[in-house]
Amino acid sequence: MAPIVLGMDVHCDTCAKKIEKIIKKMPGVTQAMAYANTGEVVVQGAIDAAALKARVESKTKKPVAIASAGGVESPSAGDHHHPQTPPPQHAVPWAPPPQQGTSVLQATELS
Repeated sequence: MAPIVLGMDVHCDTCAKKIEKIIKKMPGVTQAMAYANTGEVVVQGAIDAAALKARVESKTKKPVAIASAGGVESPSAGDHHHPQTPPPQHAVPWAPPPQQGTSVLQATELS
């Protein structure tokens, strides 16, 4: 399972430890890490993101945002292969069209 990532105001390391303690008491949680420097709270386990959000908001009286609701992870690159085919020799890398008010140099102008 991919982790659930919450975003909230985490003032300091002491606040981070309190948030971790609140979350670790919830059934299904296997790991919780709160980071004061980023405001991220990363939770591993079989738990619903909305229920987690509600519990943390209720206990901390602070607003919480769900940055990632977790779920099933996609297969890693090692488990999933695509055949490798080289690009055609005449392929030109894609570039966005020029923005209004900008100029485009022609190949003859560069010589």
